[in-house]
Amino acid sequence: MSGKNTTTLAKQDGFKSQWGFIMAAVGSCVGMANVWRFPMLVSRYGGLTFLIPYFIFVFVISQSGMMEEFSLGRWAGYGPVGSFGKAMEDGGKSKKVGELIGGVPVFASLCLGIGYSVIMGWVFYYAKMALTGELAGPLALSHRKQAACRRPLR
Repeated sequence: MSGKNTTTLAKQDGFKSQWGFIMAAVGSCVGMANVWRFPMLVSRYGGLTFLIPYFIFVFVISQSGMMEEFSLGRWAGYGPVGSFGKAMEDGGKSKKVGELIGGVPVFASLCLGIGYSVIMGWVFYYAKMALTGELAGPLALSHRKQAACRRPLR
C-alpha cells in the first residue's frame, strides 16, 4: 500500500528537481516590497541593526506560513480552495465558507501575477530604450539643461 501511495505522490509532483522547487518557493515568498522598499529601509534604519531583526522575522514568518500551507495541502489532498473547504467541513463548519476563504490566496496570487507582468513590461520597455539609445537622448538633454542652469552668471 505504501508503494502505491508513493507512486501517486510522485505523479502529483510538478517539479523535476528539488532545486526547482526551492527556487519557486523563494520566488513566491519574496514580495515586491522586499525588492523595492528594502534598500531604502536598510539605509534609513541603520544597515546591519535593521538587517538582523528583519531576517529573523522573515525566516520565522515565512517558515511557519509555508509549513502550514504544505501540511494543509498534504492532509486534504487538494489545492487551497479544496483544502480550506475540507478543513472547515471537518471542523463542523460550512464547506462553502472554507472554499471562499481558500479563494483569497488564489485571488492574491492572481493579483501579484498581474502586478509582476506589468513590472516586467516596464523592465523590457526600458531595457529596449537603453539598448536602442532612446533612453539616453531625453535624459542627456535634461542633464545638459540642468548643468546650464547651475552655471554662474558673468
